[in-house]
Amino acid sequence: MSKDLKVLVSSNDFPESAIKILSDKFTVVVSRYSNYGESARTVNREELLRLIPGCAALVWCSDSPITKELLDAAGDSLKVVATSSAGYNHCAVDELRARGIRLSNTPDVLAPAVAEVAVSLILGAARRLTENLAQRTPDVLAPAVAEVAVGLILGAARRLTENLAQVRK
Repeated sequence: MSKDLKVLVSSNDFPESAIKILSDKFTVVVSRYSNYGESARTVNREELLRLIPGCAALVWCSDSPITKELLDAAGDSLKVVATSSAGYNHCAVDELRARGIRLSNTPDVLAPAVAEVAVSLILGAARRLTENLAQRTPDVLAPAVAEVAVGLILGAARRLTENLAQVRK
């Protein structure tokens, strides 16, 4: 790792703490614009095309696709694209592969948050939360949450026991 390697961060809303970690090892260039929504298709697109030549790595934070135009502007210096997303369908995988550019993503980064939202939605739907919230008091809501939590734990324990029984056979 060397400070003479340049890393382009595609959006101005990338966490400062992460930029600091990268800056300790590399020369980091951060776009002045957000890489989401309309700015991703206009001002930031032009900014990235201007900044990417000579970069060894691209940290992609966006809902927009990585285009052939951007990869062409990068030239042969680009070796790695790291997307800060679970998916990579926006990453022109065939084009990256053809150019010998490595791709990384963060497949499990949101799994706990998605699980929490799913459980929250299940609880909300089961208890018709939005309809009844005004009528419920904390002492009434707490037992319902406790029942679901106990049910989830017992269900997981039951599956674990069943799996262990299968292993023993």
